[in-house]
Amino acid sequence: MQEKVNEFKTKIRKEVRDKKINESRENYEKIKTEIIGKDPVFADPTYDTTFKMLFGNQKNADILISILNSLLNFIGDEKIKEVEIQANELPTEGAKDIQGAVDVLCITENKQKIAIEMQRKHKD
Repeated sequence: MQEKVNEFKTKIRKEVRDKKINESRENYEKIKTEIIGKDPVFADPTYDTTFKMLFGNQKNADILISILNSLLNFIGDEKIKEVEIQANELPTEGAKDIQGAVDVLCITENKQKIAIEMQRKHKD
């Protein structure tokens, strides 16, 4: 008999816990919707268009330099010290005359030039 009582208590506790969890999720979604809107859209900066929206002008050049130095682990003379944002993509020729485009032209402390092009594309 005691075993059945314990099973019943365990079942009730689980149901109460599950109900609280579901209510918490519903409250979270409600609050999130109130704060950021019904259909929040976040931009991924690894897409070319978003990258240009964020870094397409000199206003955010210092942030871009910091991000690139961190991501590329550049230190000392390798560090990027300035960037030239290409508003209309600078055409370049690569290996075997493959045409490309540059979004950002970087200049390091030791005057080395590095071309950066964002290439990620959306896939369904």
